[in-house]
Amino acid sequence: SATCGCDPTLNLLSCGSDGVTYLSPCHAGCQATESALFSNCSHVTSLNKTGPGIVSPGLCDVGCFDNFVIFNVLTATQTFIFSINNMPRHLLALRILEPQDRAFGSAFLHFAPFIASLPAPYIFGKWMESMCL
Repeated sequence: SATCGCDPTLNLLSCGSDGVTYLSPCHAGCQATESALFSNCSHVTSLNKTGPGIVSPGLCDVGCFDNFVIFNVLTATQTFIFSINNMPRHLLALRILEPQDRAFGSAFLHFAPFIASLPAPYIFGKWMESMCL
């Protein structure tokens, strides 16, 4: 992208005929403009793969809306299920701990999951990098 000579401040997300979203028609290598379409784009393969493709303004439709809805429903369900035990756990800790230890116990119950989750992205990233994808 740095070697193509495009203006970095001009961003017009564009969908190529190959289904790839480009940062701008310039990044797609377009040379001509025909009404709302940009044509003769050297970095875009045409549908019949015989020459340069065309680019239209806007994002390419990748059909992820159904997956997005499923993700949100599952995330909301998971959050609800995991949060069900918060109040009983807190009440149990308050009943078990001595009065002078309740403040520390309450703080520990709130911060322990946060501290425990800090290394998770690093571990997951290392695990993903070790995969042969």
